[in-house]
Amino acid sequence: MLINPTDKETVDRLALLLVLDTFKYPVQKNELVEFIIKNNIIQYFEMHELLISLIDSFLIHEIKKEKKVYYEITENGRVSLEFFKERVPYDLHNTIIDLVNIIRKPPKVQHEISTYFTKIDNQNFEVFLEMIENKKSIMKLAINVISEKQANQIIQKWEKDSEFLYGDILQLLTK
Repeated sequence: MLINPTDKETVDRLALLLVLDTFKYPVQKNELVEFIIKNNIIQYFEMHELLISLIDSFLIHEIKKEKKVYYEITENGRVSLEFFKERVPYDLHNTIIDLVNIIRKPPKVQHEISTYFTKIDNQNFEVFLEMIENKKSIMKLAINVISEKQANQIIQKWEKDSEFLYGDILQLLTK
């Protein structure tokens, strides 16, 4: 059975949306192209045309970050995919899901820490500690100590073990 060219384009559009939806995180352009071509899901030039079309239709979003291009499915893309999912052949659907699940990497959680101290008076210092996860502050602490040496020790410990200390503090506070 031959597929009508417009039906093939629809299947290809939906397949591309399904790939991006299955990854669950923004996919770097090179990784997406390699995945699509290596697995013979869509032809190279057709894929690039479809990417442009899907961006113009607000079904996928292009992200430029650190001189790299990433793609992710939008909420409109998810709704369209869910509505027309049955148009993707069953074998292609399962193949995409299986292949993406084999290579998918969980997104990196980016932790940052911020530390400093200030002198309050001759014998008191205030130490400020903060942990930031994916650009959102998840913990801020201000601790009064009696020496600059103690302030520096706390900062060094926080810089070395902040993730463990964060977990320990949460556990202590929720027991």
